[in-house]
Amino acid sequence: MLSIARITKTRGLRGELQLFSLFNEPGRFEGLKHLHIGGVRFAVSRLRIADSQRLVVSLKGVDTIEQAEELVGQDACLPVDEIPRYEDEYFDFELQKLRVINDDGEELGSLTQIIHTGAKDVYEILSPGGKRWMIPANHEFIPEINLEEGYMLVRPIPGMMDEDAL
Repeated sequence: MLSIARITKTRGLRGELQLFSLFNEPGRFEGLKHLHIGGVRFAVSRLRIADSQRLVVSLKGVDTIEQAEELVGQDACLPVDEIPRYEDEYFDFELQKLRVINDDGEELGSLTQIIHTGAKDVYEILSPGGKRWMIPANHEFIPEINLEEGYMLVRPIPGMMDEDAL
């Protein structure tokens, strides 16, 4: 299970909930059929996008403000394989510890940290010798990520991963 939103408050008297999305573009959750909250699976009877970060949800069986208030502060979750994804979208936990290789199959190290900068993520790579490099997360430098085989292919430009690069 992965948290997709935090229940922040109730809306109205009939059990509606306001959720703060933990994902960019909460519109990906339109058409959602169920949510898991506190280990309980709830059917979604209505979901609408309130703004760029918030959703308003009605759940079957949550019909009063009192029932809704019991859920405030909890996370709304989904199984990872049910979360709508965009092409080439990965979750941090899937990328952590991937082997990092180059075009020749040479192992350069492992992905140890993902830095979310706002504009573009940056991956920290730790070499077997203890050297750290920062690689921008884009197709120019990282043309392939293979979760099944556990590697990330990196094509650094000259100087990017030299010993004195950092």
